[in-house]
Amino acid sequence: IAKKFGWEDDYYSGTLSKWQQIKPRIWALFDEPWSSQYARIISCCSVFFILASTISFMLKTHPSFQIPQITVMYGFRIFEHDGYSDFAKAIDAHKPYTAPHPYFFYVDLICNSWFTLELLIRMLFCPSIRRFIRSPLTIIDIISTSAFLLRMATPYNSSYKLALNFTSVKIPTFASSMVTIDFLSMICVLRLFKLTQHFSGLKILIQTFKASAEELALLVFFVLLAIVIFAALVYYAERSQPNPQNQFTSIPAGLWWSLITISTVGFGDMVPRTYLGMVVGSLCALMGVLTIALPVPVIVSNFSNLYSHSQARAKLPKKRRRVLQIISLVNICFVVLSIVCFCLKTHPYFRIPDIDIDHLNVSHPKTFYVGKTTTSSHPSFFYVELVCNMWFSGEFLLRMLFSPRIGSFLKNPVNIIDFIATVSFYIDWALDSVLSGANRDSVEFFSIIRILRLFKLTQHSVGLKILIQTFKASAQELFLLVFFVLLGIVIFAALVYYAERVEDNPDNQFDSIPVGLWWAVITICTIGFGDLVPKTYLGMMVGSVCALMGVLTIALPVPVIVSNFAMFYSHAQARSKLPKKRRRVLQPHEIKPLTGRSTTAALLSSLGGPKPNCPKHIGDGLGAFAATPLLMCPNPAMNVRNSPVRTKVNKML
Repeated sequence: IAKKFGWEDDYYSGTLSKWQQIKPRIWALFDEPWSSQYARIISCCSVFFILASTISFMLKTHPSFQIPQITVMYGFRIFEHDGYSDFAKAIDAHKPYTAPHPYFFYVDLICNSWFTLELLIRMLFCPSIRRFIRSPLTIIDIISTSAFLLRMATPYNSSYKLALNFTSVKIPTFASSMVTIDFLSMICVLRLFKLTQHFSGLKILIQTFKASAEELALLVFFVLLAIVIFAALVYYAERSQPNPQNQFTSIPAGLWWSLITISTVGFGDMVPRTYLGMVVGSLCALMGVLTIALPVPVIVSNFSNLYSHSQARAKLPKKRRRVLQIISLVNICFVVLSIVCFCLKTHPYFRIPDIDIDHLNVSHPKTFYVGKTTTSSHPSFFYVELVCNMWFSGEFLLRMLFSPRIGSFLKNPVNIIDFIATVSFYIDWALDSVLSGANRDSVEFFSIIRILRLFKLTQHSVGLKILIQTFKASAQELFLLVFFVLLGIVIFAALVYYAERVEDNPDNQFDSIPVGLWWAVITICTIGFGDLVPKTYLGMMVGSVCALMGVLTIALPVPVIVSNFAMFYSHAQARSKLPKKRRRVLQPHEIKPLTGRSTTAALLSSLGGPKPNCPKHIGDGLGAFAATPLLMCPNPAMNVRNSPVRTKVNKML
């Protein structure tokens, strides 16, 4: 404690003042729950108030605990009768908003009084005020308490403007301001993180997440990469065919769908309708399964090996170049900017309608027909993409010009994607003035290759390169898992198709097996959009088995299966690395027992491979004891016939 407060010299010299003796004790009462019995009592009180404040915050939003705030307005109402105008006094009641029950205010007042007292004491007796204020928990506490004090200081009444006939009565903006204050008070939920001060297990969990921040960020990046790619794919896939029920109006709207699909949630509010969209949705669902729900031991092992190797290389002395870091940062900014621009320009708010004006009737030249055939993106996006592609073009030419080998540079998949994405922009630019309508949409579909520019970020992150190498090393295992999932998809798609046709079913939605494939994918991946549902009893039975198949295949990482798979895989890898030898059929004279030896001993001797200094007719085969030369080579010249090992083996035989 003396070291924490910086009083080591005074502590060892015995010159601590009364304040220096009291300050660490008070601090330990509020910061170290297990330091004393009083500290445990204070810790229990703090936990109680945190839970009470959180429960009160949630319950007071329920309609059962809301009280309508009725505002009574007095004015005059004008009315006409028999050609005469008259007015009379009138009363109008208005409910602009609702407020929680007053009891919640007193609960919050007591809880925040404790939090304020605790905050002041901790600030007064902390070792370092600067470090204490910078703590995230302290910031959360200050904002939460300030929001409560601000809400308490805000009046519950406001003035209204009285006017005749109530036509100019202004609705107060007090309700919206109260909602804003309540939104700020939402941060009080984050007080739950203060429980980490009272439980060591929560501290360890937070430290674990901090230590794994880089790996978690890496996995989150790849999930976001898949979300953006599939959002763009499903947007253009749903526009490729006539689709009056198209719900994917933009790529940002598709981001919501791809996130829910990859997370294997499947709300069902957005569902692809075209066959191409269903194919994209199936791939998105499988991608979510492979990314999130399949903890394959081999992939983890490969990633661990590659990552440790990279970390070891990173610890070697190296010379950092600031110029290269700046260029890398600028390149990342242009990649992200181009992707954001590509997604936003599909949103309806950033689309400009293409208006066609035609004469409605030749006899009346002043009559026109105005129609909106298509929409195009705002011109500002073109200039942003032009600047980005000028950077990509210059970067590509410079890298190709100064590359060690141009052939290897051009064969790199990332460089191929970069070249196609850059060329597609200039092709779109050239064809935009020529094509229009559906033809323009067809050309715009091929510009989706620009999304793949995100893979360029692998050049600037070691972790991304390691993850790609991990998937390459685990390609065989991934293919095996995908094969079994696809096998179940095809089987259940055929089963549900025929099951729905067995009984009389006027509401049959499974009009073909390809439609059943979409349903089987979504069901096995435990998503369930709800757009296709079996109606017959036999179809429900097939759907139940399909759902259970998905749970057993994806959602239950059974330890026994994982252990067996890891055991058999390691055994197969070990056997594949052994030297391979040809097996031959043993001749009868080779099995014949020798003088003074048993049949088993002769058989084991004949199973051994040829060894140096051994007769050629002894041990031409492959056996389990091929690695034991003392047993397989009874050569007098090697002086092993009377060795202890051979004597012991002969006694065993």
